Amino acid sequence: MSEPYLRIAVVGATGLVGRKMVGLLEQRRLPIRELRLMGSDRAQSRSIPFRGQEIAVEPARPARLADVDLVLSSAGGAVSRDLLPAAAEAGAVCIDNTSAFRLDPEVPLVVPEVNGHRLDEVRLGDGGAIIANPNCSTIQLVAALKPLHDVAGVRKVVVSTYQSVSGAGREELDRFGGASQALLNGTDDLHESLRGTAAFDTLPVIGDLEDDGCSTEERKMMLETPKILEADVAVDVTCVRVPVVTGHAESVVVELERPLSLTEARAALSSASGIVLSDGSDHPTPRTVAGEHPVHVGRVRRARCVANGLQMWVVADNILKGAALNAVQIAERLIEQSAAASPAAERAAGLHLTSA
Repeated sequence: MSEPYLRIAVVGATGLVGRKMVGLLEQRRLPIRELRLMGSDRAQSRSIPFRGQEIAVEPARPARLADVDLVLSSAGGAVSRDLLPAAAEAGAVCIDNTSAFRLDPEVPLVVPEVNGHRLDEVRLGDGGAIIANPNCSTIQLVAALKPLHDVAGVRKVVVSTYQSVSGAGREELDRFGGASQALLNGTDDLHESLRGTAAFDTLPVIGDLEDDGCSTEERKMMLETPKILEADVAVDVTCVRVPVVTGHAESVVVELERPLSLTEARAALSSASGIVLSDGSDHPTPRTVAGEHPVHVGRVRRARCVANGLQMWVVADNILKGAALNAVQIAERLIEQSAAASPAAERAAGLHLTSA
């Protein structure tokens, strides 16, 4: 690798997704000159290892984002809305893992394997921008829909999700562990602080219920999917929290615009970037795909209740592809296309861009 050149900040570095982002930045050897790790005021006493050093976590402040090239943010929508517009105005490209900007028509909502062309006009060092990372369940859904959409057109989708507790964050994961242990120990009357978890249970509402009966998590998938696919796709969703630590699963029914044989469907899925197709009895599950980067698809079969219908089972690691990895893949694509820019453009941007 050539000499590193980027100043990168990770906002929300001590959370489940933030820590995974830091690990991926190291594992995938991005060209980093300086890494700044930021969190809440209560997190500033912590440090995180990176490339043989311990990097102290500092409070997230606008001034510390004013001179960075790239921001990876996963600290909650309020923090993103407060910090990222100013950082982008100062010249940083900000990849946001919250819902704050996902439906903004001016903000690209990107899964690189699906609509990476939305990044084509973004250059590091050539003016700031905000890029939104989709909802975790949306990412794996559109990754599986895209190959089918390209060959037969997706018209309607009905999805039921089975979402792991890690999707709710570290505190909820701790509550889930405490409640599970208490129930295993025979404690039926859980302490109030442990009630309402998915321990030995399923929770049919993720987020808040809206006036029409949809939850906020369901609304995200319903609105984000057409934006990413750039198509008028109708989506109905039921999102359920299940007693699983890591990995989201989805039962998906797809209505296509034209008939598609199972052979054609499997061929499209198996050749798609970022997809692993399972056939026969090798069914993907959250536990078996935890820690893996691709989206896994299995149980591809006909759906008899809809025209030109297919059913499939879609599973992915929600902390990796559903969050941190997708954001880092966006960063990698930006680095590649910035490095490919002409030397004159690099000088004008004030960056010494080198191939990563």
